[in-house]
Amino acid sequence: MLTLQRASAGSGKTFTLAKQFIWFFITIRPEGEERRLRTDGELDDSLSHILAVTFTNKATNEMQMRIVASLHSLASYRPGDKVHQYMEDFATSLHVDYGSIARVCDRALKVLLANYSDFNVSTIDSFFQLVLRTFAYETDISDSYRVELESDFLSRMAINAMLDEIDSDECREDSAYWVRRLIDSEKSGKWNIFQKKEALRGHGTNPYTELLRAVSRLDNEDFRAVRDVVEDYFRSGPDFKEVFETLHAAYDGAVEKLLAELKEAAAALDKVIPDDLREKGSGSDLGRLAKFGKNCRELSPDNPLIYASTSKMPVLDEKFFAKSGVAKYFRSFPDALAIIAPLAREASDRYQRFIEYAMTPAYRHWTLYKKNIPYLGLIRAVGDKRREYLDETNSVELGETSSILRRIIGDSDTPFIYERLGTYLDHFLIDEFQDTSRMQWHNLRPLLSESMSRGNDNLIIGDAKQSIYRFRNADPSLITETVPAQFSDSLDPDVDSDVKNTNWRSSLRVVEFNNSFFSFLADRIDGCRPAGEGCTRLDFKELYSNVVQEPNHKDEKGYVKVTVPEASDKGSYTDIVCSEVPLVIEDALARGYRMRDIAVLVRAHSEGEAVISALMAYNDRATMKIAFVSEDSLRLVSSEGVRILEAALRSVASGARPDIDTAETEGVRKRVGNWSDMECDFRFFALGHADLPVAEQMRMFLQQGSDFDALGSVLGDMQTLALPALVEALAGSRLMPPSVRRRDAVFISAFQDIVLEYCEEKTTDIASFLTWWERKRVSASISSPEDTDAVRIITVHKAKGLEYPCVIVPFVTSDLSDSLPKRSPEWRWVAPHLGMPGGSGKLRLPPYMPVAIDESLADTVHHPLLTEYYDMLKMDELNATYVAFTRAVDELHVFAFKGKEKDSARIADFLMRFAGEWSVAPSAGLSLLPPELIRSNGNSYEIGEPPVRDAEESGGVSDHIILEDYPSRPTPDYIKYREEDLSALPAYRDAVGDGEEEQEEPEELDLDPRSEGNIKHAILERMRVVDDLEPALRHLTVDGTLLPDMVDEIRESLRHKLSDPDVSRWFGKDVRVIAERPLLHRGSMLRRPDRIVVFPDGHAELVDYKFGKVRKDKRYARQVRRYVELLKSTGLFPKVCGYLWYVNEGVVQYVCD
Repeated sequence: MLTLQRASAGSGKTFTLAKQFIWFFITIRPEGEERRLRTDGELDDSLSHILAVTFTNKATNEMQMRIVASLHSLASYRPGDKVHQYMEDFATSLHVDYGSIARVCDRALKVLLANYSDFNVSTIDSFFQLVLRTFAYETDISDSYRVELESDFLSRMAINAMLDEIDSDECREDSAYWVRRLIDSEKSGKWNIFQKKEALRGHGTNPYTELLRAVSRLDNEDFRAVRDVVEDYFRSGPDFKEVFETLHAAYDGAVEKLLAELKEAAAALDKVIPDDLREKGSGSDLGRLAKFGKNCRELSPDNPLIYASTSKMPVLDEKFFAKSGVAKYFRSFPDALAIIAPLAREASDRYQRFIEYAMTPAYRHWTLYKKNIPYLGLIRAVGDKRREYLDETNSVELGETSSILRRIIGDSDTPFIYERLGTYLDHFLIDEFQDTSRMQWHNLRPLLSESMSRGNDNLIIGDAKQSIYRFRNADPSLITETVPAQFSDSLDPDVDSDVKNTNWRSSLRVVEFNNSFFSFLADRIDGCRPAGEGCTRLDFKELYSNVVQEPNHKDEKGYVKVTVPEASDKGSYTDIVCSEVPLVIEDALARGYRMRDIAVLVRAHSEGEAVISALMAYNDRATMKIAFVSEDSLRLVSSEGVRILEAALRSVASGARPDIDTAETEGVRKRVGNWSDMECDFRFFALGHADLPVAEQMRMFLQQGSDFDALGSVLGDMQTLALPALVEALAGSRLMPPSVRRRDAVFISAFQDIVLEYCEEKTTDIASFLTWWERKRVSASISSPEDTDAVRIITVHKAKGLEYPCVIVPFVTSDLSDSLPKRSPEWRWVAPHLGMPGGSGKLRLPPYMPVAIDESLADTVHHPLLTEYYDMLKMDELNATYVAFTRAVDELHVFAFKGKEKDSARIADFLMRFAGEWSVAPSAGLSLLPPELIRSNGNSYEIGEPPVRDAEESGGVSDHIILEDYPSRPTPDYIKYREEDLSALPAYRDAVGDGEEEQEEPEELDLDPRSEGNIKHAILERMRVVDDLEPALRHLTVDGTLLPDMVDEIRESLRHKLSDPDVSRWFGKDVRVIAERPLLHRGSMLRRPDRIVVFPDGHAELVDYKFGKVRKDKRYARQVRRYVELLKSTGLFPKVCGYLWYVNEGVVQYVCD
């Protein structure tokens, strides 16, 4: 049986998922029997056969914690205790007593904790990665591949690599051709695509920007679904350049000929137009006649229909000249009429022939396709560059996982998949199913089908109303249409009961408002749309059919206020709203809310920035400050310390800085050749003159200069210019003011983490990093502790799944009319509907071509895509509004922008219409808002009363670790100690007593991190299989530990040592490795063996590395024996063996078992 639960906001999805996981874990339904509690033996083999899938790491952790906590609560039950709700439901379903359930849950908890690696709660991407690694052989990839998350980076890297080859012998001829077509398409000629510069947001576009956008669209599943046949066309099909040239000559050649003839006739007409007619207004017939020639000159093959739907181009026939105004004028100038009328008729006839051709379906389709043909021509070249990079770095693009699995698995038997996984999955629990993509479902469906064929139960839970990730390929129709159709015979009929659609989150008035308003809105959207010609329009009433929830909280509490300010444009609206938000927060705080109880939800970062500015202005004048946390305030680029590091890195990347010493500059030291250097040196100069105002510091710096070369001082002390080591040195240098280093320690640390992660995966030179960072810096941020007492400013997408006592939504500006957004249009891949003009000849076109979803689809066979897209945009806006409004627990404040249009389809209009039109039958029996509770006041209305909260204690001191300074070490001096003597601790002496355990002679320590032994140890520590040698070498090289001139020697030495059969088995692909894992024995010694290898038969081998000579004394062997005894005492392994490996000597010494 498949339970498909469409759970609305606040209905307790995590509660349900955790309950169902435990149910599958502790119960079994043997064939032909009733479901019962599992025996101990059955529990031991149950955990690994359940898979719970979520869509974020945070949700994964939350579900795991909920399951463990609930199991513990169930296991801890004693007669007389309060009964856990799961317990009641389980006991009722199984007809057993609470004690029996407690006993089984106690055993289940122990099994789970002892086999935590079998606790399968993961994101869908993590599960697919697990499956993909088991098919590494079929995909010709190493099972130690890394996952490339940065699709934008891949796109930019591939385009730049392709452009760099344009003038080289390696360049494909077709690549150069299509790049030239892109350059030619830029009419202004102002942009050089080889500069590789993106247009600034809000400042138009250019060919490079458009090429980036086109390539980024290759990450869409719409393209991945057709990519194989498209790429096959370019591999084995005709020369696409010739196909394009043939079509271009046929279609554009014809229209250019007609246009040339038209302009010739229009020019002849324009020459004979009298001057007094040229002064006539374009609204009159005579004025339109006079401007006919001018308007014809503005026509072009790229925009032939510019005047097709206007009155500017009248038909200049006999009827036109018979019009009263025209006839009256020419009665005074009969000779002029005799000259003008024939020329006008000729120009008008040619215009009609031109327009008729331009409006033919064939030409309309040609203009639709040709806009994107250059990008289509470059897809293969750019795709090849992406693949080259991924192959070179042993990487797999995250977004490609589903596509790869789809190609491998296809229609294969599911048992084949399980054979490779090593276990059967009996039960699936899929959360947030509305965020699943169609390709992900294609790969999940056979697993669910196989499970159900064996009589097992599964759960899918989601809410199409909360689908707000369509830009990530989410397909809400899967939960509303696809799954119900595919599993119609297996669905649990009790999927939408009132119990399952109970709102456990929000207060009564908030629930009633959301129930009522979204019912009202869905109905009005369906009623105010034109019918979709040739396609079915989305039924919003059906989509929101389960929006009405039963409130769990029956007290008549909760407060909603809706305000629609009088504002004619968004600028004035923003000013009004931003002046109101601080006052709403101030009022809420006065009524007992804590700051962390309040959230301001925005759709765009620009809206968040506006709110932040308003709060900062409020704090400047207010006595009580409003603390706030936002994504922007947590961004790394908000940190002065990170900006110092950025400026310094740019300065280093810029190269030499010439001294400037001329007669004009005598006495003024200007060693700085660029602004980054000046910024670095000025910061150091300012440190020595901190008592002066900034303006005075700058004046003195420009007059006197600085005798300190800040960067030169840092670089002079560096042993390596590896990027992480350089950042470490800069952070610890005098260039970074100590106060900034202390204040921004967490930001600096996060920046260094990003640098290290980048260097492990990508090109490690400074220039490449800065290019990558320029895009990454916008989103890079740190996390804030959840219990920080500050107002949250958060996007609606980030707030999904969260709740806040008081929610403010200040920018409800959505328009639900059939209109397109201002952003770059989406693409769809369509089968081309095009042939040669007149049906002459045949051309083999690509099986699919990209079209932009815009008004150009009108009057083509693809126009249903436009209508469907309108509905998708409406769904995005409606769902985002629903998610925002349903985050509120007790109090919801909504500000909406109406604009100056009358009868518009903005949500603001529907909010105000709701206040005046909402009615509900007394007999409805639903949790809907009684209309009499709406208190209108001009452009706003209220529901309920503002709550006054009881004073709550702020809580104890946070237990979060605060990084108070950045502990920079320009030259790393770390070493990993494999033993740490704890015997000096008072707690140890009190518990164990002196001398109870023999103390070992300390091993001689090599404190040089760059010694051969320490380097080899660090490399082996990072290796799971032999193939990990190269990534480990790269990691130590980029972090500065391994100098470049040592790499080859170390590589060859370790390759030789690892080829020994006695050693290579410890690095085999069929073993499980536990490296550098501490073993704590009796609280006394923290022991850390170098490597523990678990073989398929379950036995373990413990290996300790030594890099000196083979020793004859027993000290090392005694150490390994202790490790072995400790490992045996865990009871996890049937057999444990110990070995010493003298790496440099090539000696493996068996110690004990």
